[in-house]
Amino acid sequence: MHSAEILALALEMAGLDETPRDTMIYVPGEMKRILFGIDIDLADEMLAKQLGYDGVIGHHPIGMTTRTHFFEVMNRQKMLMEEVGATPDEAEEALKERRDDIEYGGRGVNYDRHITAFEMFGLPVMNLPIVIDVISEHTVRDRIYPQFPEGNDKTVADLISALMTFEEYQVSPIKPAVMIGELDDPCGVPVIAFANGTCGGPPVIKTYWKYGRDTAVYMHIPTGDVKKLREDEERKNLVIAGHMPSDSIGINLFIDALIERGMEVDTFNGVVRNKSL
Repeated sequence: MHSAEILALALEMAGLDETPRDTMIYVPGEMKRILFGIDIDLADEMLAKQLGYDGVIGHHPIGMTTRTHFFEVMNRQKMLMEEVGATPDEAEEALKERRDDIEYGGRGVNYDRHITAFEMFGLPVMNLPIVIDVISEHTVRDRIYPQFPEGNDKTVADLISALMTFEEYQVSPIKPAVMIGELDDPCGVPVIAFANGTCGGPPVIKTYWKYGRDTAVYMHIPTGDVKKLREDEERKNLVIAGHMPSDSIGINLFIDALIERGMEVDTFNGVVRNKSL
C-alpha cells in the first residue's frame, strides 16, 4: 500500500473527513513490511532499514506542522464538552488557557529535528496521532457506555473492571487507576475522553463533571492538574487509563486492518500488541 492509501484507511476507520494537523506523511512511498511504534525518530528509521522494513509508522507527532500546529487538534475537546451539554462559549473558555499554552510552546520547538534527515534517508515514514486516538476512544466508548447508562448504581471499581476487559490493559504494566475519588464511589455516567490532542486542563474536566459526567476517563494527565482538581470542593471522579495501552487499542485495530490487506506489520516502541486479535 502507498502511504497515502494507509492514511486514507486510518481516516475512514476514525470517521474523519479531513487530515488533522497533527497527522502527516513525511516521506511518501510504497510500504509492504512496516515497523509501527509510538514515538519515532531517525534512530528508529535506521533500525527499520537495517532490519529490512520498507516503511515506518509512528503514532505521536514528529515534526513540521504536526508540532507547530498541534494545538489545533485540541479543539476536538470543545465538541466533546458540547456533547455533554456545555455551550460553545463555555467549551471555548474551558479549553482556551491550555490550548494557548500549547500554541505558544509550539513556536519554540525544533520542528525539523528529524524531518530533513528522514527525507535524506529515504525510507517512507508517517505518523497517525489523533486519528488513532479517535479509534481508541470510539472502541472503548462502544464497550463501556452501554454498561453505565443514566441511573446506574455501579461504582468506580465496576468501571475499572470494565476497562480491564481490554487485553491491552491486562498485559501492560500500567493499569487503569483512580486519581480522584474512591473505588467504592458511585460511577454515574462516565465520559471517555481519549482523543484530546493533549489534556485540556482542569476546566475541561470540571465541565464534564458539571454536566453530569461524574467519572472522567483520560489516557493521562499532568500531576499539577490532578493536584488542582483535588482542591475543588465539588470534585467528582477521575480515572487515568494509561497512555501506552490506551493508544495501543486503536493501533491494534488499525494494524489488523493493514494485515487484512496483505501488509506485514511488527510493533515496538511502546505498542502493547493485543495477541488475541
